[in-house]
Amino acid sequence: MKQKKKLKKRRRPLVQKDRPVNISGTLSGFELQSRFLKPFWRFLEKVVGVIPSQRNTQGGRANATFVRGLFFVAAFVLLGISIELWPLAAIVGLIGLPLPIRHSKKTLWISKLQAHQKPIEVPSKEPGSLDYDGRKISLRRSGKVERSVRPNEEPTNVIIRANDGTAWMGFVPKKESKKRAIWLKAPNSHFPDYIEEQGQVEIPDGTDPLIVTVKDLSQIALSFAILAPLQPDEEWPY
Repeated sequence: MKQKKKLKKRRRPLVQKDRPVNISGTLSGFELQSRFLKPFWRFLEKVVGVIPSQRNTQGGRANATFVRGLFFVAAFVLLGISIELWPLAAIVGLIGLPLPIRHSKKTLWISKLQAHQKPIEVPSKEPGSLDYDGRKISLRRSGKVERSVRPNEEPTNVIIRANDGTAWMGFVPKKESKKRAIWLKAPNSHFPDYIEEQGQVEIPDGTDPLIVTVKDLSQIALSFAILAPLQPDEEWPY
């Protein structure tokens, strides 16, 4: 009986310092956007700023009584000028009832109005990249290294999975994994048949994967995945 020919192993691409793997993609980020009603909130802040206020002290309470008295005196003066000014006098008198307000309340109002003037964070996309030189994997955000891991020199879980129609790859150091883990994601894709899946997809909340194409994802996976044997008559570029 003729023996079945043994399939050859696939050769991995040579990756070293002078022949690194470079992958470009995008990362989630935020950009500051000015608020549309900023002038309105600034105007209100100035209005609140001129409202009389009092501290909860003996002097503050005495000052509050004095301020209220000024409003009531102004209301009587208006009535003395003309009885027809009674609506205006009533308004001035009513305004004096709640004034001065507590200093702590005024401070709180101003703080809230200032918060409405601060720019808001709007989700955006930032350029990202991943470099592998045969020893170290570095994730860069806008050209600056954000985190790195040495999977060949430190205990690292390598995750290669397709989940819900998305190809994932992760490098999770067993120490400080939440801070240093690097994730890559290729939406609406799956790995080639010769790349075998490994590990589990357990992505922590707040993970920001590098979004890449499945072609680029497969390129980095070739250095770490379990590769299926080379099929007869199949051409392999490495």
